[in-house]
Amino acid sequence: KKEFKALKESKVYRLKDKLKFKNEKDFDLFIKNYALIENLLTHYEALNEVIVLNMAFVLEHFDEISSWLNSKEFKEKYEDINHPYPPLLNPDKLNDENYILNYEKIPANLAWEMNLPLPRGYKFIYLNNGASASWAILNYFSLSGVKIYEYWMPQEENYHLYYNDLLNNNFVAVAVHIHYSKLPHLLIEKVPALYVTRDPISKLKSISNHASGYLWKNITPIMKRFNLTCKEYSKLIPKNRYWMHEGEYPRCDVTFKDNWHLYGCLSFDSLIQKIPNITEIFYYSFEEFEPKNILSTWTKISKLFQLNLIDNSLLKTRRDRVRFGLGVLPVCLYVLEEDVIKNEEDVSSLNKEGGYEIYISADTEQRLEENVVIIDETNINDSRIIAYVKDECKDILHNEKLLQESKKFLEGYFQALRENVDKTKENLITERKVLEYLKKDIHTRNKIKKLLDEELNYLKIHRPDIVASWKYYKEFEKMCEELEKN
Repeated sequence: KKEFKALKESKVYRLKDKLKFKNEKDFDLFIKNYALIENLLTHYEALNEVIVLNMAFVLEHFDEISSWLNSKEFKEKYEDINHPYPPLLNPDKLNDENYILNYEKIPANLAWEMNLPLPRGYKFIYLNNGASASWAILNYFSLSGVKIYEYWMPQEENYHLYYNDLLNNNFVAVAVHIHYSKLPHLLIEKVPALYVTRDPISKLKSISNHASGYLWKNITPIMKRFNLTCKEYSKLIPKNRYWMHEGEYPRCDVTFKDNWHLYGCLSFDSLIQKIPNITEIFYYSFEEFEPKNILSTWTKISKLFQLNLIDNSLLKTRRDRVRFGLGVLPVCLYVLEEDVIKNEEDVSSLNKEGGYEIYISADTEQRLEENVVIIDETNINDSRIIAYVKDECKDILHNEKLLQESKKFLEGYFQALRENVDKTKENLITERKVLEYLKKDIHTRNKIKKLLDEELNYLKIHRPDIVASWKYYKEFEKMCEELEKN
């Protein structure tokens, strides 16, 4: 009872909700050593939490950790500024291969829990707040040999990947987003950053037109695998599905109600404040990543960061994941001789053997595979669509009649895709529609105006030329000013 009373009166007990024990052994360790742990606890709550969460490690390496936490360097760099993620070990020592607790000796998951900065070696930081060709740019980086990961994935998961890549001496760049609460604070190396600028009203347009990740719910089995008798092409194309509201047509009224996504899309100042060690920011406009400009732009970026060169044909083609109206791809046309003479739809041959599988895909990298032969292709909305067969189906190339029937079918299918894309584009939200909506919705307009006023200060001070180039943002500012007067 006496020991328990002492425990209840300790600083450690006040943090009991933060305690995590993997097993009874860890719990016993805590009971026997809580007084030692208490000696490290201070008014610095962020430090207290990380100490308790990593208690077993702290006790095992108590002298080393205690020395660091009581050092002048720790006090100045972390405690005095109330840093939200103080590291339990000295970052300057972690990269030293002779240090007893260097990065090589600490697994990524433990490093994350102890707030250890990423190891040295990443070349630059890709600052991102979405709606700015993000996926395409990440894809180009990957094709250039850069280890970089999607910023919409969990930050802890990406930290583990970057951590191990850096220990393996890979060429690493780190992508960060404003909604990453912790990872940006663990980037302490002095490196440059890349940021893609875009008119905020155009960004609002893009998030309104964002395709849903649940398009698959609209895709039936026959849309993914069909035969030569399926000539009612419209049945092979799913209805569109849009982000957040999951409707068939885009809506900005629903999108703009979500403050979390608006902040994620429009913030900039809040993001760079988390990463004070950025040495320089290289700005590129969104327009520089359009197909007509991408070759020149990526050549500059490759030279700037010393990246591997990419095949030019891959650069000239859009690299969107779910391109408007093309989200059903890839699909398979199953070709069987018996279907050529049929006049009505009959999918029974899909269960038979002996046919040829022709794949239709917007994935341009397929053409680089050695076992692929392209039999047809087209261009739809700057996306290169290819129809190809693999090695096991190359015999179709020697069956002229079947090959021609297949190409005839593909012609109709491509046209149906094209018409669906055109219809999709007709219904997209435009910048003009965004401005019209904001003119009517006072609450949303004021909310967005306030957010932009708070988040664009850095660009207005350091790159006023970029802000001045935003046509629709200037119209928005003028509209707000006039409406406020009235």
